[in-house]
Amino acid sequence: MTDYVGKVLNPLLLLLLASAFITAFLIKGDGPTLLHATHVTAAGSSLTNGFLQGYNTMDALAGLGFGVTIVAALGFFGVSRPLQRSRDVAKVGVLAMGLEAVIYALLIALGVLSLNFTARAANGGPAFTAIMTHYTGLIGTGLLAAMTLLACLTSAIGLVTSLSQDLGRRFPAVGFKRFLPLTCLGSFIIANFGLNDIITLSTPVLMLLYPLAIALIVLGILHPVIGKNPLIYKTTVLMTLIPAVLDALHALYAAFPALSLLKGIDAFANAYIPLFSISMDFLPFMLIGLIGGTLAAKLSGRPLRDQSYETFGSED
Repeated sequence: MTDYVGKVLNPLLLLLLASAFITAFLIKGDGPTLLHATHVTAAGSSLTNGFLQGYNTMDALAGLGFGVTIVAALGFFGVSRPLQRSRDVAKVGVLAMGLEAVIYALLIALGVLSLNFTARAANGGPAFTAIMTHYTGLIGTGLLAAMTLLACLTSAIGLVTSLSQDLGRRFPAVGFKRFLPLTCLGSFIIANFGLNDIITLSTPVLMLLYPLAIALIVLGILHPVIGKNPLIYKTTVLMTLIPAVLDALHALYAAFPALSLLKGIDAFANAYIPLFSISMDFLPFMLIGLIGGTLAAKLSGRPLRDQSYETFGSED
């Protein structure tokens, strides 16, 4: 399965995306019109709006899960030495993030151009359908169907596999082979809710999980300095959890504005929590937790990277 996804499906998806970009920017020649585009975002800031809209891609959450699959795949290819495995994972990460950055930038450009010939859509599905229909007609519709199939198939394979692997390791009595069909069934049921409803229902969950995921990623990057120091991890995550819960309640209030309790919490957070209005309030809390946890660990008299800490959070 790893061979098919890595050597067949992903290259096909990239070729299909490349054909769409070439049609729009080179054949149709709409690229230069981007210089004159001045569309205002709903959030008022392109940076924060783009950052928050990125939550819906779930790339950071998926990355935490895909890491398990990448390490397992490297093991299948005979890469067992920790140093070599780390280097290979870094190479995969740089390549994947670089390609994603280019693809997302070009997709954003297509989205901006689409506002010249179609109304703003509720989500990316109708918007991309309108884009492909405008630029390539019936061929574009078929191209979009193929891209959607491949994009969802590659993501679904990776996600259900990594989730089932993780659950199977945590609950060996059930195992990977039993979790895999259950994960596929659950995904099938949720998919039938429809994209708009899924986005609405998942937004509070994403607002809760994403700050925690970002905190864990930052702690992972700092591993050469802090190791798996439990005090730093717990302090950082617990401090990040406070604004994460508030952001989740804010998103829930947007979906259910009639709930008076949520209205009161939202008003309090808007008045007293820094950066809450742009949903970036987790940043100061995360930094306070990280710095405070590091200082507390230093004052404890033990090295930050004490070897006894390296078993913290591991399952071996």
